Amino acid sequence: MTDLGRARLGTCLVFFICGIGHGTWAPRLAEIKAGIGASDGELGLSLLMLGIGALIAMPVTGALVGRFGSKTVSFATAFAQVIVFPLMAFAWSWVTLGLAMFLYGVALGSLDVAMNVQATEIERKKGQSIMSSFHGVYSVGDMAGALATGLAASMLLGLQAHFMTSALILLLVGVGGCWMMIADEKTEPTSGHSFVLPSGILVVLGLIACAALLAEGSVGDWSAIYLHDYQGADTRTAAIALTVFAFAMAIMRFAGDHLVRRFGPFVILQASASLAAIGLSIALLTDLPSVAILGYGIAGLGIATLFPVLLSVAPRLSGMSASASVAAVATLGYGGFLVGPPLIGLLADQIGLPLALALVVVLLAATLPAIWFVGRRAASIGWLAAKA
Repeated sequence: MTDLGRARLGTCLVFFICGIGHGTWAPRLAEIKAGIGASDGELGLSLLMLGIGALIAMPVTGALVGRFGSKTVSFATAFAQVIVFPLMAFAWSWVTLGLAMFLYGVALGSLDVAMNVQATEIERKKGQSIMSSFHGVYSVGDMAGALATGLAASMLLGLQAHFMTSALILLLVGVGGCWMMIADEKTEPTSGHSFVLPSGILVVLGLIACAALLAEGSVGDWSAIYLHDYQGADTRTAAIALTVFAFAMAIMRFAGDHLVRRFGPFVILQASASLAAIGLSIALLTDLPSVAILGYGIAGLGIATLFPVLLSVAPRLSGMSASASVAAVATLGYGGFLVGPPLIGLLADQIGLPLALALVVVLLAATLPAIWFVGRRAASIGWLAAKA
């Protein structure tokens, strides 16, 4: 195996463990909530701390990656994630859960930036669009984590034992994956920053990414609670819903690079946003958990390629370096993924969870004219081939 092939495999493993982590804790949120006696709003505040931790860490991580390289930073942050991950299972109040979430958010947000920069470096050296496949591996990890969580719930495995076991898996796989990564080529001065405040077209791309990842995060963080509280589903059913969602995302992400080359990125972005809005609408409008699971599967097909395609087109449209463009769009995007779902919880206390989740559908619909604008911008600068 070549160094580039080994690095691609290693980076896939790091994406995989991030998916496993989310697939482990998200389906058990309803149990964590019940165990600490938290309301939707209090759980939302705890989840908000995860987003705050990640968003504080991301710009700093961009600078650290520029100085030390994505491989070194991935090592450090993957290890940090393992240390703080089990803390969520030991929380005894929404305040301590919030502290655990904050620390996990710092580690996860940092690792997200580092591994995406590594993926961008591999994509650049390979000379073709492969970003979607990395995110497909994340979805496989999310699905594997959700399946394992369903099995753990069936075996009546306690939260603490489950999370500690998962942390050991994250350690072994994550360290192996980081070891296989390649060193970044220095295309910018080491004193420069990898993060810049987004402006112009990057703001539009970042806001689309924000809506896309908010939709993904709303399914991950709130589908289990919505199915349990409003449709009478148990933990195993919630795990099945997340598994179907993650499976649909994985299938579409692995097909995404081919579809982009066939139809162009902007056609795929329009179709994906529309499909995501339709799927989430189905999940919210039915009273049957089985139909809701189908809706989440459709939503997964739509959400899957939005963020990877946005990361691929950002450098071409912004005229900036790949690292700066990716870091800026990713930070706005992950803002939606990490901060949006907690805000849904706070809003749910005021208007109810179904209506709060319906606003996610509205935001997805609002991305359609924004994507049209981005496509026009691509045409105006002579990017007529529309291939990523």
